[in-house]
Amino acid sequence: MKTIKFYTLFAMILAWMLHTTAIAQNIRFGTLSYHDVIDARHLPEHPDTPAITRDKLIEHFDWLKAHGYTPVSWQQIQDARAGRSSLPNKAVLLTFDDGYQSFHQIVYPLLQRYRYPAVLALVTSWMEATDKVDYGGQMLPRNRFLSWEQVREMQKSGLVEIASHSHNLHRSQQGNPLGSEFAAALSGQYRNGSYETVAEYRQRIEADLRQSAAHIERRVGKRPSILVWPYGQFNQTAIELARKVGFDSDFSLYDRSLNTLQNGHIGRLMLDQNSDTAFLRAYFQEQLPKHRTQRIAHIDLDYVYDRQPEQMLRNIDSVIERVSRLGVSTVYLQAFADPDGDGVADAMYFPNRHVKMRSDLFSRVAWQLMQRAGVEVYAWMPMLSVNLGKQYDYIHDTRTGKPDPKHYLRLSPYSHKSRIALEELYQDLAFHARFNGILFHDDGLMTDYEGHIAKGERSEAQYRREAAQKSKDLIEHTERLKQAALKYSYNGQEQMKTARNLYAGVIMDDNKQKWFSQSLPEFARAYDYTAIMAMPYMEHEQHINSLQATEWMQALTAKVKQSGVPLHKIVFELQAVNWRTERPIPTGEITDWMGVLQQAGVQNFGYYPDNVYTNHPELRLVQPALSQH
Repeated sequence: MKTIKFYTLFAMILAWMLHTTAIAQNIRFGTLSYHDVIDARHLPEHPDTPAITRDKLIEHFDWLKAHGYTPVSWQQIQDARAGRSSLPNKAVLLTFDDGYQSFHQIVYPLLQRYRYPAVLALVTSWMEATDKVDYGGQMLPRNRFLSWEQVREMQKSGLVEIASHSHNLHRSQQGNPLGSEFAAALSGQYRNGSYETVAEYRQRIEADLRQSAAHIERRVGKRPSILVWPYGQFNQTAIELARKVGFDSDFSLYDRSLNTLQNGHIGRLMLDQNSDTAFLRAYFQEQLPKHRTQRIAHIDLDYVYDRQPEQMLRNIDSVIERVSRLGVSTVYLQAFADPDGDGVADAMYFPNRHVKMRSDLFSRVAWQLMQRAGVEVYAWMPMLSVNLGKQYDYIHDTRTGKPDPKHYLRLSPYSHKSRIALEELYQDLAFHARFNGILFHDDGLMTDYEGHIAKGERSEAQYRREAAQKSKDLIEHTERLKQAALKYSYNGQEQMKTARNLYAGVIMDDNKQKWFSQSLPEFARAYDYTAIMAMPYMEHEQHINSLQATEWMQALTAKVKQSGVPLHKIVFELQAVNWRTERPIPTGEITDWMGVLQQAGVQNFGYYPDNVYTNHPELRLVQPALSQH
């Protein structure tokens, strides 16, 4: 009887613990990020700083109070994580970056008045400076920033938690021979004619974080547990090193989702003078747009590359200017070289371990597109079609034992050696370049005579089971590639989006699912976007006219809608060239297709290829069709 009572009690305690853990995991809190706080008269003096006026900050504080939000300390969050206490409803964490003098003069008195706690992130190299502070190449007077005495005063109040903002990572550094400047916390520094190695990167980041933590501990008597990434830019390797140094949590920037207690990585909403209370309300109610409409230009770097450096720079400028004028939101940018046009990567446009580098071009163009044109960049990369030589295993036709010449030469996803090589290519790309997502090439296919298949006669059901398994295998392969990139990718897990090409024939003809091992519903579950190759002149063996092409586009759109897959997860990739005739498709016909898509409720679409040199599609005609206004 005692044994029964003991187990009953144990079960009750376990159930309570599981229930408590579940509740803790579901608790969500907002995190707001501020920088310099200034007098309204001085706002024009701070064009490059996300500054906010004192009056606007008071407006935010009053709004939080009026709507029942409770600013909490970092210690309260730690206690709630550990199960020692619970957070109040509508908890919010206030954070202030960089350590401006305005924090002591303006923010700290407001925190005292409202009894609001906050986290203050310090760049310790700036704090240790005696004369000038190098702020992004601009030399500012030391008194623009806090003194250690002021920091100690505020920490002792119990209202201010001190966090590290790195020692000397709040700056940029050269990332490639063409001079692109990347955040110093990221990998791939190019210096004195050579690229940073993985070992050098790890050593540089770890040393910086240790130095910052040591400075704060020595100056204020407490080792920081929070690392705030400069510019909100980091990668998974940097997070690993931060944990090794002793930072149990790290903060990013530009996130639009609330945080959970169990998440060691804390996303923050950055606020400035343009952030009104409606913006705050939308954030806390989780109503900020999460799906950015994708209007896409698909750019082939083989057309940008030139042996003459001066001409290549002119080509890059032309591409950036055209993309800016097109008004697209996204660029699918080729990261591999395929000058013979057979769909197989012969080289890469970034430094790597396995094939030759044609030019370190992807890094420069991608960053310029992001910074100057304001678009998101997806690295267009092969899943399998890389020629690594005879020492690697390739997909072969089971009837011949050789690669099928009618399809891309593809490395076998079932070969450990081939998989590792591909994963290392993705690692190398992420180590040396910055981008927002990955577009998986259209080489992710296996026919009914490729891959793992049964011997002898196969039934229709067997064909379909094999196709479904191969589709699953290829999806798992892309997940491994994504995880490889995440090791060094810009902005980490939450910012790495994926898209994968899908043949339209798979949607139009159910039988083709087993021919290609592809499935629209499966792709929709596995990727952020499925990029349907909506290319009527490529899908038809025989010649068709423009009317037939439009009718086919309408039929494809109807099929996609009937599938039940949410349209915000679908991208329609249109063709700008008829490859059968090798002639450009008239711009008016391309824009008519865009009209068909919009009438059907499709908002995500683009085209391939964009030709800056021939102005095709014609800018003045295609820009209005691409515009979201």
